[in-house]
Amino acid sequence: MTGEPSDDMPWGEAQWERFLRRSEVRSARFGELLETLMDHPDCEAILHREMGWGRIGEGDDDDNNDDVDGADRDEPEYPDDPPMDEVASSRSEGRRDVADLPECARMLDWSARLHDALNVVDARQSDDLVELFAEVIVASMTVGAKIAAGHGMGYDDEVLCGNIVCCRLSLDAARRCERAMHEIRQRRPELDEALMTLIDEGRQLQALIEQRIADLRSRVWWE
Repeated sequence: MTGEPSDDMPWGEAQWERFLRRSEVRSARFGELLETLMDHPDCEAILHREMGWGRIGEGDDDDNNDDVDGADRDEPEYPDDPPMDEVASSRSEGRRDVADLPECARMLDWSARLHDALNVVDARQSDDLVELFAEVIVASMTVGAKIAAGHGMGYDDEVLCGNIVCCRLSLDAARRCERAMHEIRQRRPELDEALMTLIDEGRQLQALIEQRIADLRSRVWWE
């Protein structure tokens, strides 16, 4: 099937990717606002205004229905901020334990051992090295976290492509991590042996993620 899915079709990867990336931006914005306004007496009201919560259905005023995220108008509607009680209920009914996903535990263990390997070096000697270390740590943690997020979303048609996008984000993070690890090896030869072992294991994890993406895509019948 080609072209844009119709309104009664589940979302495809492109739609889910736009939605999830917007959600990440909104989450980051919320974190910044909360940190700034935490002690403000009108914190809750300002957060609601700045985040655009409660705008849908509040009246006919066009200003109340502005798309604060710049989403395409022809994209199927998906509530930006669903009621939190519905979110909690949905998650509790369909909760999936990451313990049911052995590869996720393996990824988290790999990330922890990578962190331990880098801890033996003082990266503060160079700003570039600090950035590389940070990239490795954040990217390696993202690998398992995104797989867990996709697993938590589930495998029903309505969320399957969202799960796939999470897996793709995990794979991107694994590749970024590998590139940064190679740069660290070149600058710190004493870490070469330890990092090469972890790089090899990271490549095995990438292969697992690629296979997972292929398996999930084989279930998609609407794209």
